[in-house]
Amino acid sequence: EGVRADRTGQAMPSAVANYSQWSLESVTPVTRHSALFAFSSSDLKRGTPHPRGRGRMAEPVTWHTTLLAEVGPNAEGPLPWVERDYTPVSSAKEWEQGRCEMLIKVYADGAATSWLHSASPQRV
Repeated sequence: EGVRADRTGQAMPSAVANYSQWSLESVTPVTRHSALFAFSSSDLKRGTPHPRGRGRMAEPVTWHTTLLAEVGPNAEGPLPWVERDYTPVSSAKEWEQGRCEMLIKVYADGAATSWLHSASPQRV
């Protein structure tokens, strides 16, 4: 699953159709170089990070999500988007309920984190 981020409102290319839409609800600074980003989603395509089938796992499993950020021209390739993987600090159950929090280190020259840190709460 991925978090769909498109600042211009343009449709993402169909090659990334498995991304779901999330809204940035709040940004809470934690340190000078990190913040807690809280997202919400009513997009049912978000699915679950832990498909069930053989019962519940006894131990929690570390999981990650991929952010697709529309940053404009960049050195990573010809498209105006970059992908970054983050490990949420919220649970898989919270993801299933449409909430996700990620503690992210913000790099001043980082394409995705500087874009995300400068975003005000909005649909990303």
